[in-house]
Amino acid sequence: MKSFCLDLKNKELWNQYWSRLSENRRDIYFSPDYYEIYEKKGDGIAKCFVFEKGDDFLLYPFLLNDIARYGYVDADLTYYDIEGVYGYNGAVATTNDITFLTNFQNQFLEFCQALHIIAEFTRFNPIYENQALFGYLNVVQKNKNVVVDLGLSHEKIWSKSYDCSVRKSINKAKRHNLQTIILSGLEIEGTQYLSQFIDIFHATLDRNAATPSSYFDDAFIKSLICRLGARVLFCFTLLEGRSVSTELVLLSSQVGYSFLGGTLEEAFEFRPNHHLKNTLILRLKEMGCHFYCIGGGKNMDDGIFRYKNTFAVNGVRPFYIGIKIHNEKIYHDVCRRWSLENPEKNAAYHDAFFKYKF
Repeated sequence: MKSFCLDLKNKELWNQYWSRLSENRRDIYFSPDYYEIYEKKGDGIAKCFVFEKGDDFLLYPFLLNDIARYGYVDADLTYYDIEGVYGYNGAVATTNDITFLTNFQNQFLEFCQALHIIAEFTRFNPIYENQALFGYLNVVQKNKNVVVDLGLSHEKIWSKSYDCSVRKSINKAKRHNLQTIILSGLEIEGTQYLSQFIDIFHATLDRNAATPSSYFDDAFIKSLICRLGARVLFCFTLLEGRSVSTELVLLSSQVGYSFLGGTLEEAFEFRPNHHLKNTLILRLKEMGCHFYCIGGGKNMDDGIFRYKNTFAVNGVRPFYIGIKIHNEKIYHDVCRRWSLENPEKNAAYHDAFFKYKF
């Protein structure tokens, strides 16, 4: 039995462990390539805690952040917090054996204490339900996500998964001769579609008054393409030759994840996003994916969630987060200092676990 922590200096070893995972567990959200994107973006130091016992092992990737960067702790003190990157996080393991998981949890808690971790936050994956690996975290259902079962036949996806409103909208889009094209990250470079994706994505964020952190820029999108290549799909629905709806999908061996996207408001009446998702679902099925994870809304049961739910009327899964305060005194001191120095933000971020990052 052993445990150790890798970073991107050990990327090759991290990737070796990731590659040893079974196909149904080798998810892009656990890969060093995906975490490298966010370290380069400045979101923290990419780490992967490895616990190994016999032939079984567990990987727990996360971002490590020095609390001093936020300015609410004395400069001569060194404390950290950890959280997963944008998307789904948590750990992946080759076994669910209780003794194995208990040993992992004990060793990871010792690691957190030794490294002066004050708090931990993770977003669990609704496909793998990996909250079961974390007995020490406070697990809370935060939202609901929608997952399309691609194991169904084309006919059953159409008749059983789609709501009748989706079928009507797809037929309407077809009557208006909409077309959807799908390009991999390897195919989109050097085309006009990359700038079109960013324009539509940002226009959608503007319309919805999104927070500044939602505005991923050109450099981030290009970094995704550079590091993930064929594991990224870009979808575009065209109305009279013009892109009016788009979606970026991350590919794992068996799951396609809806990641970013948007639709121009003036094209709503032609139902381009319905056409896009239907074409994408068929493509993912052809590629051998088992699931298409559309995600959820900003809040439980909001309009965004209800729209996504129409593509998988029986595909709702709970979305959980996990939190843990490892050092009560320092964590609450940091939050108190943030609150005193940012009274104008208290109302908006009062319930945020890492409020001091805003």
